[in-house]
Amino acid sequence: MSENQVREVLSASGVADPGPATLAAATSRQYQLRLGDPAIMQDPEMAEVVQRAQEVTQEDLAAVDVEVNPRYGAWDVDNGGVVPEVPEWIRFDTAG
Repeated sequence: MSENQVREVLSASGVADPGPATLAAATSRQYQLRLGDPAIMQDPEMAEVVQRAQEVTQEDLAAVDVEVNPRYGAWDVDNGGVVPEVPEWIRFDTAG
């Protein structure tokens, strides 16, 4: 998808002036949606993209420098990406 197409999607959702991080996240989400659509995955025009996506390895993902805000968890390739973590300062009442 082009940046203009992503901007159109965001604009339709009420985001008029997205920053670079929002554009990157929205672009990633649009690709995820397309790669999860069986009709798109079988489209001959998508064959190259599908092939490249299938060639991504755990090592490729581990090599990506990912920074996650701690309130959302931690980046863990072996467990599927962002894994939620409960901070030590949060205590659960197990007595009740």
